[in-house]
Amino acid sequence: MNDYDLESKLIASDSYNSIYTEEQVCGLLVKQGWSATHSGYYKDFSTGKWREVDVCAHRMWKKSDESGENKAIVQLVLQCKSIKGYHILFTPASNLGTWRWALTKLDHDWVGHRASANWRDIARNLEEMKLNREIITSATKRFQGIAYPDGFVKPYDLMVKAQRARVVTSAFRETNIGSTKDLENSVLWRASLDIASVIESEKEERWGRLIKDTRLASVIETSEDIEEFVCNNFYNYLSLVRLFHPIIVLDAHMWLIKDQKLEALQWCRFAQHNVLGDTRRWFDIVSQQYYPTYISRLTKHYENEFKKVDAEERKPRT
Repeated sequence: MNDYDLESKLIASDSYNSIYTEEQVCGLLVKQGWSATHSGYYKDFSTGKWREVDVCAHRMWKKSDESGENKAIVQLVLQCKSIKGYHILFTPASNLGTWRWALTKLDHDWVGHRASANWRDIARNLEEMKLNREIITSATKRFQGIAYPDGFVKPYDLMVKAQRARVVTSAFRETNIGSTKDLENSVLWRASLDIASVIESEKEERWGRLIKDTRLASVIETSEDIEEFVCNNFYNYLSLVRLFHPIIVLDAHMWLIKDQKLEALQWCRFAQHNVLGDTRRWFDIVSQQYYPTYISRLTKHYENEFKKVDAEERKPRT
């Protein structure tokens, strides 16, 4: 085999197509002003193993008010999948009812919610550092004041919503007409689980950092300085919220079943419901051909949403 034949075969391979698509998806994000990473790695919280995510991107906005400066990071988590020769059939979501609001609510990571529910974790760590009860009680009260000034979540204004989707679906079939993949072998289903793993692992990693940083107070000598250190640490974490937007870019034909007919889909929002019909999570499924238009409109949406609340974008250092 000569070099030309080898190169031709490599370019025609699934591996080349996969990594090239990911690179293109990442490159378009950069052009839209996102800080994007191709093939990032994270530690899966449930297994302890290191895993790969195809593309991640983020932008940060900030806003100051009476409680100080607050920041929001919109983090896009993307998986790029190719199932050429396959068709994805979707049905519209039914019985959305009062749960329709959940379809624009972004999965988010704000340590205040978790700390309020799991304060014992922090209190136990403070006790293990041999802090006296007065410091722990005082820090607890100050935490509540920092987290919920005036009774609202500290970075509440920055917790914007995702764009609305014209089509919301809740069931699918992955078929090449001759056969249909079961759920465990579905490329789309596995991609959705991968994205969920990334988001949950990122939340756990940040919570672990809060606990670890709080324990640094053990090297401080005076009680007053310990309390100030702990509360300043709380302030830094409580001032930031991360908003996750999950996206699957798909190289496959997508169809919506409507009135016993098929309508070609460019993108849709897929709602994962539990057996009671509640929306557990959602993610956007976008055809590879439509992705440039989709990401341009998504970018404008977030820029406009933060503009509405008078937030200023915090550009990365160059």
